Amino acid sequence: EAIYYDARYNFLLMVKAPWYYRIFEYAPELIPIATIGFFADFFDRAIIIRQIQGVLGRGKYLKSLRWERMLVAVVVDFAKRNGASRVEIVPAKRNEYYSAENVERMYMRYDVTARRSGFSFFPETGNYAHIL
Repeated sequence: EAIYYDARYNFLLMVKAPWYYRIFEYAPELIPIATIGFFADFFDRAIIIRQIQGVLGRGKYLKSLRWERMLVAVVVDFAKRNGASRVEIVPAKRNEYYSAENVERMYMRYDVTARRSGFSFFPETGNYAHIL
């Protein structure tokens, strides 16, 4: 149920907690269900996405959404509004959590999401990129 923040900046996708969750005084009104984490390269005016993570156990909220693409679109919009020249997504194989146990899931989450979001692979950087 935890989110690990692997980047300097994150956007959270949250859902209003169900009534039975909020019966406790300490329970939050909104609960996180996914995050996208990124770094800003101010010298190169680039935004580099390093993390696209759903919260374990919150799949029922995410299954009907194309949440990965939605979060990427939020970062692209943020980058445009803040004068970035491009947005990059680090491919699965370059992710620190990539392992033999999660090859397919990581590939779908990073590489396929990047391509479906209109990003192209740039061998020079080793990342997928979208020029703004």
